[in-house]
Amino acid sequence: MRKGAEHGISLKSVLVAGFFALSLVAPAVAEEWTELPYNPPIGSRWIVESQSDETDNRPDGVRTNQVKSRGELTIEGKTAAGFHVLYVMRDIAIEGNAPSVPLMKPVLSILKDLVVDAEIDASGKPVKVDNIDEAKTTMRAFVDRTFKNFEGAPKFAAVLRPAFDGMLNVEGADAAKIYLQEVSRLAVGQNTGLKFGETRQESSVSPNPLGGPSIKMTATFKIAKVDAKTGAVTYVRDSQTDPEGMKDFALSMMQKLGLDGDKPMPPKVAAMIKEMKFSIDEHDEITVEGGMTRMLREEQSMSMSAMGYTLSKKTIDTLSLTPAP
Repeated sequence: MRKGAEHGISLKSVLVAGFFALSLVAPAVAEEWTELPYNPPIGSRWIVESQSDETDNRPDGVRTNQVKSRGELTIEGKTAAGFHVLYVMRDIAIEGNAPSVPLMKPVLSILKDLVVDAEIDASGKPVKVDNIDEAKTTMRAFVDRTFKNFEGAPKFAAVLRPAFDGMLNVEGADAAKIYLQEVSRLAVGQNTGLKFGETRQESSVSPNPLGGPSIKMTATFKIAKVDAKTGAVTYVRDSQTDPEGMKDFALSMMQKLGLDGDKPMPPKVAAMIKEMKFSIDEHDEITVEGGMTRMLREEQSMSMSAMGYTLSKKTIDTLSLTPAP
């Protein structure tokens, strides 16, 4: 009897098992995928459809909020650093049983037919709004109308209004990101430079809109699948927000919303906030074809626990880009 057969293992079995294992990984290794650059045809028109579904679970019941919008993106021409584009908000609507829905329904109509004349870079990221004064006028009307709904809650309006006013005063790329929000979000999957099999670690710091400590976020970004023949690719991104930063944000908001802003927050209230448990996690899937993001799905889960109560909110945002008919 041959050595090895005594243990029930033959050379043939080992080779078959080895080739089988190799066949499982070989396609991924051998696939010669190259990321296609963002290069939309000049004069092309694209429909950007957005839908945000928010489900807020509270002790007193479930609140829902759905916002749908449809915009039109036109690639007007080339620039030295990218492209000149026009973006028009064609339609926007809100539905649901959340208390904010009836307040926001008449307000959102202000944004309808807003035309943004802008420039984007070579990866599709907005960098400049050419008609910034016109865009700001429309956005300021939107903000003024929104806060008119909170005249009965002056403390609340006083806390949040400076954050919105600060947003209206930004310039350059920061302003372009606000007025071309959908285009900016789609750009995350374009000209990434990511290699197949690579996982990129990302971190970012967002300013606190209330002027407190910044909020940190960490994320991983990688390729889920590719098509070497067409160049299509699907990315996944998982991110987490620093819970301590969110606690500080909640603490600063409670301090500003206090009944008497000149007095320090009672120690018991401050201690309760410090004991809160926060978590904000997000999972994104980005599908790119021909170098352009065609579908973006963001699923965010937020949870807050304090004093025996747990509040949770789930938001699913989808963005799609299709050629205009």
